Amino acid sequence: MRDAGLSEPAGPPPAVVRMPVDEAALAEAWSRSGGRCECGTISHGHDLRCNRLLVWPNRGRSQGRGAWSLRLHANGGQPCCEAVCSVCAARDEARGG
Repeated sequence: MRDAGLSEPAGPPPAVVRMPVDEAALAEAWSRSGGRCECGTISHGHDLRCNRLLVWPNRGRSQGRGAWSLRLHANGGQPCCEAVCSVCAARDEARGG
């Protein structure tokens, strides 16, 4: 019998998982991205890549000029991340993952 206060999540787990990220992962993503949003999600309306400017001091923020964070996901079973602007991160949140 299941506890009344517990329920199973509806649907599959989200594609993007939020977790603490160390400074080395942030720096690696920043360097690889060239300070530009790496999002290539077609439903966001990008041709290939968002490419919005990211501002290093605004990392981990959801607002402000160049605010950005890391999108964490699995790539071939291996965890990886990409630097994404606050606009793309908000669109991810809006679609539930």
